[in-house]
Amino acid sequence: MTFADRPLIRPGLLDILICPTCRAGGLIYHAPKGDAAPSLGCRRCGATYGFAHNMPLLYKDDFAWAPKQRESEGWVSMWKDLGIYDQEHPVSLNLPFDVGVEPWITMERMFRAALFQMNLRGGERVLDIGAGEGWASQQFAARGAESVAIDVVSDPQLGLGRSWKRMALSGVSFDLLVGDNENLPFADGSFDIVFASNALHHHDHLDKLFANAYRVLKPGGRLIAIGDPLTTIYQHESDATDGDREKSFGIIERRRHLYEYALALWQAGFRTIHAEDDRTFWQNGTELYPWMDHERYAIEAHAILGSRKVTKILTWLMLRLPRPFAVAMLLLLRQGSLLMISAQKP
Repeated sequence: MTFADRPLIRPGLLDILICPTCRAGGLIYHAPKGDAAPSLGCRRCGATYGFAHNMPLLYKDDFAWAPKQRESEGWVSMWKDLGIYDQEHPVSLNLPFDVGVEPWITMERMFRAALFQMNLRGGERVLDIGAGEGWASQQFAARGAESVAIDVVSDPQLGLGRSWKRMALSGVSFDLLVGDNENLPFADGSFDIVFASNALHHHDHLDKLFANAYRVLKPGGRLIAIGDPLTTIYQHESDATDGDREKSFGIIERRRHLYEYALALWQAGFRTIHAEDDRTFWQNGTELYPWMDHERYAIEAHAILGSRKVTKILTWLMLRLPRPFAVAMLLLLRQGSLLMISAQKP
């Protein structure tokens, strides 16, 4: 189905939606009639949900949603403060490919790795959480997947609302909704893949986030996330200052350790958890260890547990561990790593 043929709510999406208030009832679409705006209603509890920028607002408007609402408003406020909100922003239909400047060079490298892991053949249902303006969903749809993009920011200038322009220009179609990733409005087992780009660190509650991702995945489905900044084991999260500007606008910015992500995934029920640095995915063993040997000099400039001797012991160990453990050690020790992590629902 092309963008031009697409209804406001596609039947395939309506089939998997559930009420975020009672978390059980299916939803009925009420088309606009006269002065009445379109809405969705719960068959069970009667809760109703409106639309903004032609996207359903599928969240429970309570204290748990309040920080997400504040974050949504914070992004717009920050864009305005930076003077970029009112600029004309042409849609780049090839994102994240061939941009040639950071952060898109790094993003392209990570996204190619994500696509390699997904191995999309067409027909897969993919949930894109924290979808931004929908560039990843566009790429998935172009490869034959049924993609659903969800974000807290509906804004048509720089938020998820830009996806309408993206779909119109590209000719591909995907579904859009505003909602809470920690209370996903989808039935159990609805998706083959849950994807996140630069999104996990914008959540305070990893347990709820991963529990919801696990619930909406089919057995054998995978969570694939890229681009989240990490804190090393010789730092406290409070030491990180690179997200201070965003925090000042009410945007959630976390800098977690690798083990926090891995433990939360395991506790949610995920298995086959695999982590990479954004620079290690494509490197085989003969390339990886010489590169890590070069990186260890920067690592050893920092004292771990008050001792550079401990640091050197850990880097020595890193270079002698099997590949998955060596990369995990690198992610614990190296400043500036961007996490790529995948996990499977048994």
